[in-house]
Amino acid sequence: MMKKSFSLTAFLLVMAFPAFAARIQPAGLDAGSIECVSCHQDSISVNEPLQVCHQGECAHPLGVSYISFSSRNRGLTPIEGLDPAIKLIDGKMGCLTCHAPYVPADHEKTADPMLSVDNTGSGLCVACHRK
Repeated sequence: MMKKSFSLTAFLLVMAFPAFAARIQPAGLDAGSIECVSCHQDSISVNEPLQVCHQGECAHPLGVSYISFSSRNRGLTPIEGLDPAIKLIDGKMGCLTCHAPYVPADHEKTADPMLSVDNTGSGLCVACHRK
């Protein structure tokens, strides 16, 4: 059995704000996404499923099956065609699908901090979206 670890920050957030914990737990967020959301809660919509909001648009669901989405949407790359840098956690989309794990020294070094794929020419977007 795989041992899951949670950060102290995420644990304290969940303990201090039960309403927040109730909102993220049903969404099935993984430990890495919970850690991200513990600081970036303003980047998450309140809709179900939870969605990441970038530049005012909330369009990237969290905690949902990529396999299910891609099987119903021909505009998405099938799972077997994804760049290995695109990480699915138990087959689901999470913060670490598009972003590298948090490392304090690297957090804001670039214009696109911590992206898992170079976004030149929308590279990160087209890694999944075939439009």
